[in-house]
Amino acid sequence: MGIKKGITWILFLTGALAFSANAQQGETDATTYGIDSENSILRVYVGRAGPLARMGHNHVVHNTDLAGEIILAADPLDSTASFAFPVSGFFVDDQSERDRAAEEMREGFDTQPGRRAIEGTRENMMSDAVLNGATFTTIAARVTTVSVSDNQWNLSIALDLVGSTVNLELPAQVNVNGSSMAVDASFSLNHEDIGLSVFTALGGSLRVAEQLDFELHIEANEN
Repeated sequence: MGIKKGITWILFLTGALAFSANAQQGETDATTYGIDSENSILRVYVGRAGPLARMGHNHVVHNTDLAGEIILAADPLDSTASFAFPVSGFFVDDQSERDRAAEEMREGFDTQPGRRAIEGTRENMMSDAVLNGATFTTIAARVTTVSVSDNQWNLSIALDLVGSTVNLELPAQVNVNGSSMAVDASFSLNHEDIGLSVFTALGGSLRVAEQLDFELHIEANEN
């Protein structure tokens, strides 16, 4: 059992990451980059736990519907970003994503769950007890910059998830190449860090692991 595309957050995680110039101060040398949804992705790796963990599966959830902008200021510390993605955009256990996870030597991705297991996982993820996707259809993030050292950035993220705002500080690698830029972040969070409950079954004997592992890759092009 697992959460797929872990959190139209995730996510991380959605979720997640970006920069912007301080428009209120009227800066004119900031550059705005629009997120390239076709080449951006949020991945969430979800484990299993409990005495009956062997009856469940590890899952990889991904979302490629990220949209938003990054505003890169002359002073990187003034950079900001905002982005969002629909909860409905989460996919669970796409074969190519499981193959990728297995190639990276992630444990528990060398087999493919059956269709019913995948559909059940997504239903559980979207249920009122987890993402409540029928009510909260979008995950959004507002990002400011905490510190910059070469291409290593620390970002402050206000994540709107399931009706609440979660504040996170996460590291990212930022590479700017003329009219394009890329943001990459890999990090782990517990469910409680993002205000989510762990999904359980069979009286708690089978449950989603507390820790969620995120990978976020964003590509953006100058507007």
